[in-house]
Amino acid sequence: MTCTYEAGISLARFDVSKDYWKEVVNALSPSQYDPRPANWIYAGNLIIEFGQGRECRVELYWVGQHPAFPEVPRIGAFSAGPSFESRKYYRGGNEEELKAALTRAYTEYRKSGLLERSRHGRD
Repeated sequence: MTCTYEAGISLARFDVSKDYWKEVVNALSPSQYDPRPANWIYAGNLIIEFGQGRECRVELYWVGQHPAFPEVPRIGAFSAGPSFESRKYYRGGNEEELKAALTRAYTEYRKSGLLERSRHGRD
């Protein structure tokens, strides 16, 4: 699973270790199809490779906290499909859990030294 994710004010691209796959996917659940998606704020994407050239692109969006219900967990939103044209939109999951899971995965990736190797063309 490859992720391009908003890390501060720039987008960071990194491989998500298999150790974090379940945590990331669980943060997108439960969700339901949204036939009329809003103009959400882009947060990044996940590319999930299944092998034999098949992949699923998951675009991540920040929806934000509803001001009238600050105690309610922030519900996320995403679109998913094999291509941009065939994607479907979903609302659900937990935005804070997703952000935490991707932050942990990115921190682990940076600790592994892969980030530095890829910056210098050694990856």
